[in-house]
Amino acid sequence: MGDGSADDAEGLLRPVSGPEAGLPEDRAPTARDTFDPFDTMSVAAGRRGAGGARVLVVDPDIRFGLLLKGFLESHGWRADWVSDGRKALRDWDSLHPDVVVTELQGEDLDGFEFVEAVNRIDPRLPVVVCTRLAGAGQWSRDARTSLGIEAVLVRPLQFLQLHSTLEAVLAA
Repeated sequence: MGDGSADDAEGLLRPVSGPEAGLPEDRAPTARDTFDPFDTMSVAAGRRGAGGARVLVVDPDIRFGLLLKGFLESHGWRADWVSDGRKALRDWDSLHPDVVVTELQGEDLDGFEFVEAVNRIDPRLPVVVCTRLAGAGQWSRDARTSLGIEAVLVRPLQFLQLHSTLEAVLAA
């Protein structure tokens, strides 16, 4: 428990208070010290994910993928995480996503190629990009649309912004 392994989502979170958080006894924790997306976001959001819609998360970063999957599930979404686009496409028929959240910088399959393949399978399926790619947040709506991308969020990610974005693209 808490070892950060792939099977241990708890290892992704730091303790939020006390000596186990690594804070001096005389210093109160700040917002930076107490990051816990499962607790703070559920209190702040106060809402559930778009009627249990299924979100497919495609991201090569195992920690981020599991953290995002856990956040989404804790907010009422059904979520699947796959580490690469090739696997997502291979398992597509069993996944049945209502929306896809993907990183553009894939390991096995370039994120742009993955988005293009998703658009060939279902041109109406919303794709949200959540990326570290510099400048992606500055793309115009026309540029995003031409790529088949509904929205772009730049990491580091604001989880509530993702939650709101997913609700908006599914409502459209």
